[in-house]
Amino acid sequence: MPVFISHISDDTELAAGIEKRLKELNIETSVEVLDLMPLEERIVNKILERLNSCTHLLSIVSTQMVGVWWLPFEIGVAAQADKRIAIYSIASIELFQYLKMWPVLTKLGHLDFFTNRYLSDRLILEKGYNLYEAKITLIQKAPDFHQLLKFDLGQG
Repeated sequence: MPVFISHISDDTELAAGIEKRLKELNIETSVEVLDLMPLEERIVNKILERLNSCTHLLSIVSTQMVGVWWLPFEIGVAAQADKRIAIYSIASIELFQYLKMWPVLTKLGHLDFFTNRYLSDRLILEKGYNLYEAKITLIQKAPDFHQLLKFDLGQG
């Protein structure tokens, strides 16, 4: 159940810090710097490859990242594939409305809410709970994860 951490090169230090924190909790990660790839086709293929091998997407959205062409693509692919999505907004920027559909983390402390929901989710996905057991734990699909994480963050 890896977490795909998507970011641009300007945000590598933050991505490395997030990756370290997740790894300390035995959460597998896949980190990708997309803006250093020379061809659009490579970026698309890398996003598809990473999302096919991950259950969660954590997009680091900074001032530079918010306007890149592949951000809506990556979010759309993840949503269509029922991936768990969270946005990490690192600047006081106004996010496009479509990004606010998912939980928005705005500080490192919010990462604790994400990891708590991830660990609960992992229990369900890895243990193969039946429908009754899954209802007890509240999370069954990605929208449940998003709703509960948004509640934790005071966003819904």
